[in-house]
Amino acid sequence: MVDVKSKVRLTWHGKWIWAKDALKPRKEQIHRRSGHERKVQAGEKNVFCYFRHVFSMRSAVEQAIIHITADSRYKLFVNGRYVGRGINRCESYYWYYNAHDLTDYLQEGKNVIAIHGRFYGQDFAYYTRPGGRGRHTHNSGKGGVLFDVKMKNYDGTVTWIGSGNDTRVMINSGERSDMPLKNDALGFLEEFDSRKVPRDWNEIECDDSTWNEPIILDYPVKTLLRDENQRLHEEQCLPSEILKIGENDDVNHDMDEEEKEEHIDFCVQHMLEGPIGVLEHFTVNNANGFLAGKGPLEIVPMDGASGKVLSILLKFPHEMVGYPRIEVESPENVIIDVLPSEKMSNDLPLIDWMSNKRGSRVILRGGHQFFEQWDWEGYLYMLVKIRELHGTIRFHQLSTNRTCMKISRRGTFSCNEPELVELWEACARTLLCCAVDAYLDCPSREQRAYIGDAYPEALIANACFGEPRLTRKLIYDTAYGQRQDGITYSFHPGDAVPQTHIIPDYCLYWMQLTRDYYMYYGDEKVLEDMYPHFLLAIEWFWKYRDERSGLLSNLPYWTFIDWSFPHDKPGTWAILNAQFMDALSFVASIAEKLGDIRVGERLRKVAASMKKAIDGLFWDEGEGCYRDFHLDGKLHQVSYMTNAYMVLMEVTTDQTKIEKIIARVFEYPGAEKDVKQQIDDYYLKRMSHHSFGDNLKDFVMVAQPFFQHHVNKFFDKVGRHDLLLKFIRKWLPMLRLGKTGTIWETWSIHGSECHAWAATPAFDLSTYWLGVRPAAPGFERIEISPTFHHLESVDGMFPTCRGDVKVSWKKMNKEVIINISLPSSIPDGMFIVPALDGVHPTGIKTRAVKIEPRVFKLHPGENEFEIYY
Repeated sequence: MVDVKSKVRLTWHGKWIWAKDALKPRKEQIHRRSGHERKVQAGEKNVFCYFRHVFSMRSAVEQAIIHITADSRYKLFVNGRYVGRGINRCESYYWYYNAHDLTDYLQEGKNVIAIHGRFYGQDFAYYTRPGGRGRHTHNSGKGGVLFDVKMKNYDGTVTWIGSGNDTRVMINSGERSDMPLKNDALGFLEEFDSRKVPRDWNEIECDDSTWNEPIILDYPVKTLLRDENQRLHEEQCLPSEILKIGENDDVNHDMDEEEKEEHIDFCVQHMLEGPIGVLEHFTVNNANGFLAGKGPLEIVPMDGASGKVLSILLKFPHEMVGYPRIEVESPENVIIDVLPSEKMSNDLPLIDWMSNKRGSRVILRGGHQFFEQWDWEGYLYMLVKIRELHGTIRFHQLSTNRTCMKISRRGTFSCNEPELVELWEACARTLLCCAVDAYLDCPSREQRAYIGDAYPEALIANACFGEPRLTRKLIYDTAYGQRQDGITYSFHPGDAVPQTHIIPDYCLYWMQLTRDYYMYYGDEKVLEDMYPHFLLAIEWFWKYRDERSGLLSNLPYWTFIDWSFPHDKPGTWAILNAQFMDALSFVASIAEKLGDIRVGERLRKVAASMKKAIDGLFWDEGEGCYRDFHLDGKLHQVSYMTNAYMVLMEVTTDQTKIEKIIARVFEYPGAEKDVKQQIDDYYLKRMSHHSFGDNLKDFVMVAQPFFQHHVNKFFDKVGRHDLLLKFIRKWLPMLRLGKTGTIWETWSIHGSECHAWAATPAFDLSTYWLGVRPAAPGFERIEISPTFHHLESVDGMFPTCRGDVKVSWKKMNKEVIINISLPSSIPDGMFIVPALDGVHPTGIKTRAVKIEPRVFKLHPGENEFEIYY
């Protein structure tokens, strides 16, 4: 199992602390020898606390580093200046801490470290409560902050300070705790009454004499690992349009105190108020100037404005993932609601009564004020509703503090088709929207770190950003959260455990993703660490192998594969078995590398027998293709997914079979239909048949964008780049019809409109048309093998772990000139000269050394080839 001894920090110069008044023991004593367990109560959830630690410095220091963690989240300020936030999502027994450099924030004399801490109190899509919680107040795991600061003085001495009895704490009564959930699992709606909070709570001169000493905790978090993905990128982004300004009657205005006590939250109020009405009782000044960054947006109420709510509907240039923020000058007691949304319905952000609540409310104390929502959202639109406005209000900011994983480089791709360049950029943008503190399915609906979703996302991140950290995080998080019986949850970390949310094929993607990570980054330690975890996972699958066929059958939980397939998948499925076969071969290679020869031989023997069994069971000679699954003695359904995957996993290498598959599956008459129409046809036909496709022999099920990643790999493998480019162009309607500037979850716009599992065209264009591929782990050897198919010119950069690789080529009649630039850190490379429209080259002009007839050795620096056809 993973040995974290070298990574864990055990000794701290601070103590876990929290506000004593916010805690109750987890065990209530009934009499001397018994008691009963108390779960976290409603009043103990969603608790906010302010912390201040004041100290003095005689002189400036050479360096000051703070290490800090919290359950559940924190914002850190020093001397009134924002430093950073945390922690990122992590597994419950492997908690994160962060490091921030405070050197430039400190000063001679008095200083204050100010922390805004928040405790969630229940599992969410991005948060799992610490394991090992105790029975008593001090170890109940109901909120805590821990920090220490190491100050290195110029004379070489070191000074430490840390959280403890000298720290002061105050429960933040301005943040309302009893708030509804956002989409069931995305945290709480936020309501902040700034009138109840000291204006200068995070500044040096704040009077904290009435603040309390904290309670010192024996917190259940014992294994603290430094988060290598912190800190995340933050950047202010402004809206591009004001779509509408109008007003409605304020349903909150006429409520009596009893009705207000029932707490009809601002999302429900928004729904009751309906579409934005005509602007009659307010004057709006400088709307266009505000968008252009030229002065504030000013709103002045007129006679009759009492009891009205003013609405401003903003649109951003593309999907935003970040924290809605406002900076405003206003009278006291004004209420501002911020409702972000990815979709619109009836000219309003799509907010429904129960499952899709979003946003935050702030009650202003008057004067100049800044507010930023605690948790980030994914959205394109932001509706700002202003209530109880009785004087002029000026907005200096209505913006987004955009966040994503930290990146240091960015790949590029351009070609002679502008729409393909735009598609590449949209895919890269989608990836960043879904790469925050983990690879996510989407930033709006779920925000979960699904393992299978991350499989293509990690490859896209390689091509677009050369970024390994979130991939490595996913690999280890999955190992940390793996069940004792070997299976993994479908996402790690998060609220999968209480749901028993398990997708067996996602466990297999975990192994396959690790192989890709090793090839792109050469990290052998990951293989060593994961090996026992992978063996444990294999043992879980082992027991579901049918004794006669040797194949996996009737797995429990939810076998996903692709949205195109039905939810329930009884029987024996070809793709699942091919995926398990591939995982066995990979784990066998790790066993052999680590000297575990007998295990390696055993796994390879089983993989070989499975390969033969899969080919024998699922190949339908009469149809000239593979069928999807076997149930009740019959084969059922034909799909892109199965036939592409059988060739991709080398269940068959028979060229005759491959040609039959292409003709039957990918070039059949219905293949010319729009993919959405094919899917609609399929479901119409399925509605009239109770069996699994017995009467659909003339029909082929297309892949949704997720599994099309594998289909595109298949096209490359068999050299059908004409089909590959044809299918890549099927993404273009997302750009033409969509509004988010990102890639959809499915071919239909009805699902998520920002889903990075579908962003494979960026990987495809960089990998197949630039031709950049690792030929040995960690790009110790590189292969450049582009296709010249159907494009006239291509130029781009692929950011490898050894440096940037640049490729450009251009066609001129029957000649192609290609330039390849390699960094000095890549010691070995080869260029495989491709055919052009099926024609092999007749001549090649270059200074490069020929290895084989169409293979040349590449050297660091510039490599130029003139190829004649």
